[in-house]
Amino acid sequence: SVFLIKIYPKKNIAIQENIKKEFFHYKALGDRTIEQLDDKELNLKSSSESICISQIVKHVNGNMLSRWTDFLNSDGEKN
Repeated sequence: SVFLIKIYPKKNIAIQENIKKEFFHYKALGDRTIEQLDDKELNLKSSSESICISQIVKHVNGNMLSRWTDFLNSDGEKN
């Protein structure tokens, strides 16, 4: 998508709007899911080798911040 934005600047707005639309769609799904869980359920580990929902959400949050910070100018890999 970075390639398209540089070559087709008029498509930039449409691409950004589509990204926002998809983001808010999936954020709403996640928010509605988490609203159904209490703290105990969010922190429940099904086994000693698994991670809980709250850890997954924290990981995804960090990953999304890394991938989308300055995404128009970098490849998303952060140190």
